[in-house]
Parts: sequence; structure tokens; C-alpha cells
Amino acid sequence: MNTTTRAALAVLAGFVVAAAANADPPPVFSDLSYEGAIAAAREQGRLLIVDGTAEWCGPCNQMDATTWVDPRVVEWLGKRAVAVQVDVDAEPDTAQALGINAMPTVIAFRDGAEIDRFVGYRAADDVLEWLNLVSEGRSMLDVLKERAVEAPGRPLREVI
Repeated sequence: MNTTTRAALAVLAGFVVAAAANADPPPVFSDLSYEGAIAAAREQGRLLIVDGTAEWCGPCNQMDATTWVDPRVVEWLGKRAVAVQVDVDAEPDTAQALGINAMPTVIAFRDGAEIDRFVGYRAADDVLEWLNLVSEGRSMLDVLKERAVEAPGRPLREVI
């Protein structure tokens, strides 16, 4: 690839990231406030999924463009959860109260109690696996503990 082609691709990539940063949130996310989403999730007997994000966050924008629009994720959330995005820059008090220190941070709640969270980019398959886990009231820590019990004496790197 020559220098001109590389430069053109870099400019194009910049436009894609900028466009994603200025785009509306994926439709899977409600336009409810965080407090409104808590109430709606309780009233509907659903999970509350909170995506801590920021406009400038590359992994957040990547999840918006891929994971959060994946038809399987959209269907899963539509049937079982109320999902909202919390922009850490626009809602710093909410972000601080939720302990969002890095983005993306995705948190699952049931009846106001946190079940689990993950930090960083996740593809649709990984998010679906996690959503199924939290819908059962289990966390990744629960899974790791189960694996450790099933594999006594094995090195931790093999258990994880």
C-alpha cells in the first residue's frame, strides 16, 4: 500500500470515528433518564442495562456501530431489559454514583441491585453470553468460582 493510499484511509477512518461520535445512540437504548429507566425496569419486571459511554470513546463508538445494533442483542434487550446510555461527560454525577471510571462500562441491575458489570469493548456474542448470565442472576465472578472448584490444583490461567 503506498503512502497516498494510507493517508486516504487514515482520513476516511477519522471521518468514520467522527460520524459515530456525533450519531444518535443506537435505537436499542431508551431515551429515558437513568432515574426513569430504573422506574421502568422495576415496573416492567425487567433488567436494567446501563452503558456508560462518552462521545470521544472509540470502543464505545465501535460498540454503538456493531454490538448494540446486532439484531440478536436488540431482540434480547427488547424482550428482557430496559437499556440506557449514560454519557459520563453530560451526566458526571450519575457516572460517579455508578462508579464508572472507564468506558465503556456496562452494568446490569435487577430491582435496583447490581448483578454484574464489564469494562471495555465486547462483541455481540460476548454481550449475549453475559446478558444470559446476568438474567440468571449470576456474575462472571460466579462463573470463575465455579470453574475453580471444578478444577482444583490447575493453574489459574487454565481455569479462566
